[in-house]
Amino acid sequence: MNKPVVLITQGDPAGIGPEIVLKATAAGSEVFEFCRPVLVADNNVLEMTAELIGVKTNFEIVETPDDNISDGMAGLVNCNVPDVTVADGAITAENGNSSYLFLVKAIELAGPEKPLVTAPINKEALKAAFIEYPGHTEILADQTGAGNIYTMFETGRLRIFFYTRHIPFKDIVRSLSVEGIEQFCLGCLNALKEIGFKNPRIALAALNPHGGEHGMFGDEEQLILLPAIEALRNKGHDICGPVPADSVFYLGTQGEFDAVISLYHDQGHIAAKTLDFFGTVSVTLGLPFIRTSVDHGTAMNIAGRGEANPKSLIEAIKLAVHYSTQTRSI
Repeated sequence: MNKPVVLITQGDPAGIGPEIVLKATAAGSEVFEFCRPVLVADNNVLEMTAELIGVKTNFEIVETPDDNISDGMAGLVNCNVPDVTVADGAITAENGNSSYLFLVKAIELAGPEKPLVTAPINKEALKAAFIEYPGHTEILADQTGAGNIYTMFETGRLRIFFYTRHIPFKDIVRSLSVEGIEQFCLGCLNALKEIGFKNPRIALAALNPHGGEHGMFGDEEQLILLPAIEALRNKGHDICGPVPADSVFYLGTQGEFDAVISLYHDQGHIAAKTLDFFGTVSVTLGLPFIRTSVDHGTAMNIAGRGEANPKSLIEAIKLAVHYSTQTRSI
């Protein structure tokens, strides 16, 4: 049986991306048991990083992801970008531009049978390069022409969607609406069905302490969240809540729900990363292909030291294979 190709970007060359890519695809890595990894990266960056941290490279350059690759080795679609810095923590326009170019090339190569796994990029470096996207998700949506896409964190049995993501905390409440919550939850339910959940059950996290205590600590639950939930239930969807945020994520780990809807970035990120920082994987649903990513950033402060943990990237590769297989079997 042919193992599926998984495309892997190197991320920002000044951060830990190239290091974790090298470690995740090193000789003898478990990833070769279930896939054929193909890196979309700069050969020079990987070679320099390997020398800097004292590891051996384990790839051979290919023209396309479908080329023959020696067993136990990664392929490399080589994208040389000049003037980048390597594993030095520098935030530069050149590094931001290279991260963008690697991603765009990988998107061109990805497809239903070729999931994409991304190493971390740096938002400040993107901005320095005048690339006006907040991050991976927005670039993916624009480049693919996808409509509504959904970010889902997964760690163990816990899956989390995010109603809002990169907005100031003060704007969270004003972003809430009955229609917005209803449509977002409906989109999450459909996204879960696309990856194999036939009758998904979800929970909506509350906003206020204790779920507002019937208006004592805030009325958003009564005025916005409950009406949205009732509308979805009346249409036959399995959704519960609003469940206080101090309980809902634990219940998710126990299998009470297939996924939890977090109302804002840190509400869900804190839960997932506290549970398993290196084991959490970010999954993007709604694209023409499955995309997964590490749940951490570029960690510029430890770049070049050889200390970066590749566990999240390895878990992201596993999950990309799993969900791309599930999607194709539906």
